Amino acid sequence: MSDKQAINLTSMNIIEDELMTTISEASTHLETFINERDNHKVLEDCISSLQQIRGSLDLIQLHGACELAGEILSTAMAINIDKNIALDEKLSALTKGFFILSCYFEYTQQHKSGMPVLLVPYINDLRLVNRQAVMPESYFETSVSEYRCPPSVIESVSDSSEDIHVILRRFRHMYQLGLLGVIKEQNVGHALTLMQRACNKIYRFAKGCESETLWWLVSNALQAFTDANIAPSVARKRLLSHIDKQLRLLEKQGESAFDQKPPESLLIELAYYIALAADCSDGYAKIKQLYGFTTLIYTEQTLQQETAALTGPNASTVQSVAEVLRVELNVAKENMEKSQTTDYAVEDGYTDTISRMQRVKDILHVVGLTSAANVIRGSLKILASADKVKQRLDDESSIKVVDAFLYVESVLSSLAKRNFSGEQLNEMNQLNQNEMISSNNLIDAQLVVLEEAERGITQIKQSLTAFTDSEYDTAHIGNFSEQLQEIRGGMTVLGLPRAAAIVAACHEFIEKTLMSTDEHAALEYILETFADALICLEYYLGCMKVDNQVSADNLVIAEESLAALGYPVKAT
Repeated sequence: MSDKQAINLTSMNIIEDELMTTISEASTHLETFINERDNHKVLEDCISSLQQIRGSLDLIQLHGACELAGEILSTAMAINIDKNIALDEKLSALTKGFFILSCYFEYTQQHKSGMPVLLVPYINDLRLVNRQAVMPESYFETSVSEYRCPPSVIESVSDSSEDIHVILRRFRHMYQLGLLGVIKEQNVGHALTLMQRACNKIYRFAKGCESETLWWLVSNALQAFTDANIAPSVARKRLLSHIDKQLRLLEKQGESAFDQKPPESLLIELAYYIALAADCSDGYAKIKQLYGFTTLIYTEQTLQQETAALTGPNASTVQSVAEVLRVELNVAKENMEKSQTTDYAVEDGYTDTISRMQRVKDILHVVGLTSAANVIRGSLKILASADKVKQRLDDESSIKVVDAFLYVESVLSSLAKRNFSGEQLNEMNQLNQNEMISSNNLIDAQLVVLEEAERGITQIKQSLTAFTDSEYDTAHIGNFSEQLQEIRGGMTVLGLPRAAAIVAACHEFIEKTLMSTDEHAALEYILETFADALICLEYYLGCMKVDNQVSADNLVIAEESLAALGYPVKAT
């Protein structure tokens, strides 16, 4: 599995309302239980809702969310009201889990893909309160490889007669001193340096031994933590603590411990953290390749950004902000129009318009739409100059301000249509005014064409039903030719040649088979097969409305159905 999980947006949209309602109900039951801890009934209702949530997520195979829902369910079922063991801790973890689960579902819709690794810290919060082992961050990276360093030449690492146990004890103490700083998150940079120094020395002792690969990875991982500014999360602190256990083994057993085979899972996890820093060093990139993390395209920086996005403003919040901005913008436009056609500007100036546009600019800056905010700033300067002398704007200045209004309106529309993520905000900020307006208009036009095509297919399906009910009266399908030609034209305009070819094959089938055959006995099966093609095409168009990058491979069923009818789709 790669770090980005492909998802079926159409399936998610189908269950969205029911799933979010069930999550809300489960959260309400939990809140009631927190306030009424003797109420067994609401806890049972919460568990019942969680079972439905887990089943729905399993159905659409939303990895990460399935595991998180499973841990939430296990935690809720493990609550023992009578013994009251760690109850507050469990309730706190459950509340957080519900919040993150709904955030992640919305995150996948906004980004049109899943990123299960983002949920690992929250899964571990629940596992810890249940006294279970933490989930490694590399859990969702299944295409990993085993690797061992070629044995190095054993070198003399100490000329002193000091006992090896004493040396190893000193190195371990050095490591523990740094580990304490990392766990407390105090002076982490220096703490990591101390840990790495100790492990570098251990690595020299391990050369030529079975554990050489372990200490080679540990040394590189600690350096990667510094180079990539890898955040010390709970799972990462536990991994570093596990290294201390390996040091304790060395301290107790001495040199013989160097020939013990280290746990494979520990090597994989160390290699994973090094892979997160692959863009910092060619050496890290080589280790990433050696351990098979080839599908890992994100870095630690990306991981931190996406983690922030996961719990950032949701779509409803952004829509509320956009709606407020539209109101302010509309009033400012009305004032602008009034000032250009009456003596309003001379009497009252542009004070109200300037005030409203200033608020719009400030909010655009807050949500990260700096390009739109800068355009508004330019218009404010023009309006301020005219307001100062109490004169109307000249034609050139008026056009500039109107263009700014159009641009910001397009940006606000894009917030609704593109969803809300840092990557998409950057994309929007890089578009100039004309590109943004054109892009927004193009999205609107594409949506209109897709909706018209869907309506056409719906009408065709209804006519086919009437055709069947009337014992195959061709009067009901007489206008199919015109409808299909319109749909085909729309698919061509949208650059969907595969869909256009399917519509052409449908048209040919209707003209040559439905309109001319007298063999009514065979029509029932034929129409069922033809309906499969139409439904598949309709499904594809529905997906296109949500995600215009949806794969045309979704049309395979339509192509196979038409081929079975004797009208294979012609390659384009």
